[in-house]
Amino acid sequence: MIWDKEENVYKMWYQAYSVITPQNERYIMRYAVSDNGILGKKPQLGIVDFRGSTANNMVLMGNTQWALTNAIKDSHDSDPARRYKSLSWVDGSIAIAFFPDGIHWMPFPVNPVVKDTGDSHNILPFAETLGKYAGYLRPRVPGQKRGIGYFLSDNSVHWSPIEVILFYATS
Repeated sequence: MIWDKEENVYKMWYQAYSVITPQNERYIMRYAVSDNGILGKKPQLGIVDFRGSTANNMVLMGNTQWALTNAIKDSHDSDPARRYKSLSWVDGSIAIAFFPDGIHWMPFPVNPVVKDTGDSHNILPFAETLGKYAGYLRPRVPGQKRGIGYFLSDNSVHWSPIEVILFYATS
């Protein structure tokens, strides 16, 4: 959830999951707003057709792995079509999407932007002290079960190699 100071409202993107058929599982990104950060409203957006209706608050129908998403409003990018950004876990890698208004998502056409990552929530802040985007995720570390890593970017699409900063030793 973010506080949008320009619009004076809290915005939240959250993940739902649907099993339409066993072969057609989907992660679904939904959108809600709140005046106080506690009670939310789910606007009827008319974007995603789900079971014959667009009367829902869905912004993106992902595939079986468009999951564990983090979204931000970005004042550092001069392109208004990229005002909002999200990192998501897609088929074992990290994908990014952009949306100008917080609602109409456009997955980056050259996804994934980082390959071979673990299935964990992905965090995308802009690191003011570095002047860069900083992604935090669970990397795949051979012989290790869990870890935390970070990667950096000047433009949110080209990223540095993942740096492991913490891991759980298995033996």
